[in-house]
Amino acid sequence: MGHLVRVDLGGAAAKKLCVASVSTAMVLDWDPAARLVSASAKDNNAWFTPASIAHFFSGFVAQALLQKLPVDPLLVLVAANVIHAMEDVMENTNTFSLEHLFAKLAGCMHPAFLGSTDHDSLQNHLGDVFSFFVGSVLAYSYRKALSPPEYTPWIFAFAVFALAGYTAACHAANGRKQGEP
Repeated sequence: MGHLVRVDLGGAAAKKLCVASVSTAMVLDWDPAARLVSASAKDNNAWFTPASIAHFFSGFVAQALLQKLPVDPLLVLVAANVIHAMEDVMENTNTFSLEHLFAKLAGCMHPAFLGSTDHDSLQNHLGDVFSFFVGSVLAYSYRKALSPPEYTPWIFAFAVFALAGYTAACHAANGRKQGEP
């Protein structure tokens, strides 16, 4: 069955983007008080948060690695961004989350780093998608410079280092007492 997409403009506080199907429904709420930038990893209402940096680097690494496949790099750029946007929506609908899968593998759950789901505002979702897009466009723009095969292990190493750092930050945050920064 197809998806129905509608925008409910029934009041300033009730602005929502609703995506519904027969079995699932989700709402990414528009937050009229959302800030452009927040330094808090727990703030999922601002357009851009520390997680935006992770989305940027994810887009860069995904494009840098996938454009090495024997496929048109522009097709890779479009496909990677469509798949990322779809996964980010699913992550907010509780239907599927790569972050949750990684959290299980890492053995750490923390709302600021690795959780089972996201509860982003519409602005934060759009900021995440935009950040991934900018990272992937940057890698696409530098595809000739990134194409030598000797760079591939470095790109993989960067990805592994970033995931290890994210995992360590999650475990460190869980090690703090409740209410500590």
